[in-house]
Amino acid sequence: MLDLFVFEPLAKIFGYWAWTHESIWFGSPVGNIIGGFLVIMLFIYSGELIIARIKGDMQQLAASFAAMTPNLIILIGVLKVWITLFGLI
Repeated sequence: MLDLFVFEPLAKIFGYWAWTHESIWFGSPVGNIIGGFLVIMLFIYSGELIIARIKGDMQQLAASFAAMTPNLIILIGVLKVWITLFGLI
């Protein structure tokens, strides 16, 4: 959340980077936002996997994966709307 709502706008304001194809969220392409989301989800899932294996509680792992599934569904929906409105990323 910090990356999306704090670091991304500050990086644009202070000129830390410039995108070749600017988008509506402080110039950051949608692919960058989706990629960041997927990396964060991978880190969370990996951490949960390690904790579940240490504890020997695979039910907890299944529950954490099920908790992340709605986020992935929302991401796919947003991507479909984006492609419909603005074309490819």
